[in-house]
Amino acid sequence: MEELSKQWEDVCHLSVSKQSLLEAALCQAEQFHSSVQAFLGRLMETERKLKSGFIPEEEEALLALKQQHQEHVTSLECERQALDCVVSLGDEILVSCNPESVNTIRTWISTVQQRWQEVMSWVSLQGDRVEAALLSLASERQEMEQLRDWVLAAAESLTLRDQEPLPDEIVQIEELISLHGVRILLSESNAQVCVLCQCPEDSFL
Repeated sequence: MEELSKQWEDVCHLSVSKQSLLEAALCQAEQFHSSVQAFLGRLMETERKLKSGFIPEEEEALLALKQQHQEHVTSLECERQALDCVVSLGDEILVSCNPESVNTIRTWISTVQQRWQEVMSWVSLQGDRVEAALLSLASERQEMEQLRDWVLAAAESLTLRDQEPLPDEIVQIEELISLHGVRILLSESNAQVCVLCQCPEDSFL
């Protein structure tokens, strides 16, 4: 009878221990599930913002988009820690989970890693597009400045020529007529050049 009682106590102890292990495993599984869903939800929201955006043409809007891009990068760097926690928890579950659940856990781990890479690729792509647009604007600005300098130099040269007395030689007179035509051309395009270069129209007069 005493032996039977001892065996019963052992069974009860094992039952309680088993119950504790099952409850801990259940808690761990629920934590893994909620962590995965929350992580994927945040990635989806970030990806939605990236895909719905467009690259503006104005410099001010581009700089604002660049700042927003930096915020996305910072946010995703924080999410990297969340990814590591999810993967670590999944690996911990794999050590002791039911063999039938192994493929499911591994699939979820692979899914969060793959989604992370996809969103990071979108962030990198947007960063490249913003930088390319800013470089294009800088190049256009440089070209406009070169055009403005050339027009100013040409206008100044023609003004000086106008102050010189008319020559007697026919060839020289023909050259002046040609230069006068250039001045007329510059005058006609003056307004357009001023708009592009953002300078007053009387700069070329």
